[in-house]
Amino acid sequence: MEQEFLTDLSRLGALHQAHLARKWSLRAVARVIGLSATTVSEWLKGSRFPQQPDAFTNLITLLRAALAEAGIDLPPGDRHLLDPDAWRARHQAVARQRAEAVSAGIRRAQAAAALADAEVRARFAALPDKPRPVAAWTAQQLGVHPAIHGTTDGADSAFVLPDYIERDHDRQLRARLDKAAASPQTVMVVVRGESCTGKTRTAYEAVRACLGGWQLVFPKDADSLLALLATDALMPRSVLWLNEVQDFLAGPAGEAASAALRRRLEEPGPGVVLATLWPAYHRALTTTPLAQSPLIADQAFHQALLAGLSAASTVASRARRRVRVRKSEDTQV
Repeated sequence: MEQEFLTDLSRLGALHQAHLARKWSLRAVARVIGLSATTVSEWLKGSRFPQQPDAFTNLITLLRAALAEAGIDLPPGDRHLLDPDAWRARHQAVARQRAEAVSAGIRRAQAAAALADAEVRARFAALPDKPRPVAAWTAQQLGVHPAIHGTTDGADSAFVLPDYIERDHDRQLRARLDKAAASPQTVMVVVRGESCTGKTRTAYEAVRACLGGWQLVFPKDADSLLALLATDALMPRSVLWLNEVQDFLAGPAGEAASAALRRRLEEPGPGVVLATLWPAYHRALTTTPLAQSPLIADQAFHQALLAGLSAASTVASRARRRVRVRKSEDTQV
């Protein structure tokens, strides 16, 4: 329908060019109907559907009168080209068709968006580990070791945390998290220390102090981590908690986990991937030849993820803890 309309418009334009162009230039026609010469030219070439129905009808009326004044008698097959009422009816029909096509396109887009949204919700509902506000997590749930109980008979076995005393590495870690919270990027922070040296408690206290209004998600294994990173569950202002990150990077899923984490670090923030790691595992993941490594996953992926982290601080104590930071574009901080 529209193509036939435009074809007839180009035929009308050919009539104008053959019989009227000398007396009625495009500029003169445009001046009379109140449009630009370019618009009239595009109409009469059939390259543009008229959006101003009244001006279009005036154009047909003008050309019919001009041809009649010039004594041009069209053959019967072309006379409908000078009928304003016929053109008006055809214009309305094409306009309705175009509007219906636009509406159908909008409905298709809305249906596709609704389907995609439903798929995202379904994937989110299927996640074994979901984001929750930082304040909703307890130290025990995030893997912090409790105070060591004495051997007195009847001692309370409840989970108890000792009072926490801030040290230099706490201030350095919190400074990094404050900087990450103001960054448009996603940042990875690794707290490194031996077993039972307080690295998880350090991270827990820092998150509560610096990112208390954020969401936090704690995947329990590599499969859960991969499922989480495959959805849109990690929104800005989220902490991805990877306590003992070596457990996520070892095994058959470790290579995929490292690659997925690297992709996450390329996403806009603010966001924090906060991990704890034993020094021995850090060495195994980044420097030990694969043949000697107890880890199954490909080291190249772990090296790309971890080896670029620069030492931000070193604390001399019974347990050496280091806070390392990596920004999404692999620059050192």
